[in-house]
Amino acid sequence: MSGLAILKFSLDTNSLHFDVEGQQIDIVQGLDFIKSQAMRHGVLNELAIENMIDVIEELLESSGLNYSIEKLAITSDLRMLLLNDVFFQSNGVVDRIMLEKAFNDFIEHIAFYQRKVRADQQDIFAYFIFIREMMHHLNVMSIEYFEK
Repeated sequence: MSGLAILKFSLDTNSLHFDVEGQQIDIVQGLDFIKSQAMRHGVLNELAIENMIDVIEELLESSGLNYSIEKLAITSDLRMLLLNDVFFQSNGVVDRIMLEKAFNDFIEHIAFYQRKVRADQQDIFAYFIFIREMMHHLNVMSIEYFEK
């Protein structure tokens, strides 16, 4: 995967951070903002997912990052570990094909996946939707987890 720009990112409850080859971008909205704008009464359903996609697209577009450059994304977000356990069972690397397959399965079986994680881990689904949209809108080829 040489020749790809390295995109370091972190998405937490209240912020989103990108670092692309020294260019730092901080956005003061995070998972809570995404969920509050998209979910009605805390319910995750197809409409909430569509709304999340719109909110996330706006956040990503506001970053000003260049789409034309292919990227390898890396993160030390613990939610990425949980995402891997729930959807990918990989060695820590998730590519576009793996992600789309898992996302389509998630859409078809939302209730199953909601039961698969604890109540305090439900924000993983907003994180998952963010990861998918980031891959599409920022031209990310794969995402890797790394420990700090």
